[in-house]
Amino acid sequence: DAAQEASDTSAGAIAGTSSDELMRIEKEKMDTKENAKQELSECKHAQETLEGFRVQFQELKNGVKTRFDALRDAEEALDDAQWELADLEDMLEKEEEAAAEALKALEAAGAQIAQVKESFAVLQQQERD
Repeated sequence: DAAQEASDTSAGAIAGTSSDELMRIEKEKMDTKENAKQELSECKHAQETLEGFRVQFQELKNGVKTRFDALRDAEEALDDAQWELADLEDMLEKEEEAAAEALKALEAAGAQIAQVKESFAVLQQQERD
C-alpha cells in the first residue's frame, strides 16, 4: 500500500491516463488557451475603443462646458440689458411727462402772450382814439 501511495503521489492527476486521453486533454487546454488569447485580444481592442470614446467624450464634455459658460455669460448680459432697458424706459416715461408739462406751460404762455397782445392792441387803439 505504501508503494501505491507513493506512486499515486508522484504520478498525480495523469496517472493511469491513456495517451489518447492525454492528447484530448492537451487539445482542450490548447483550445482553452487559444480562446483566452482571442478573448484577451478582443478585450484589448474593446479597451482601445473605450479609450477612443473616453477621449471623444472628454472633448464633447469640454465643448459642452465651453458652450454652457458662453450661454451663462449671454444670459447674464441679457439680464443686465433688460435691467438697463427697464431703467431707460423709466427715464423715457419721466422725460415724456416732463415734455408734456413743458408743452402745457408753453401753451399757457402762448395763451398769455395772446392776451397781452390783445390788451396791448386795445391800449394802442385807445391811445389813437
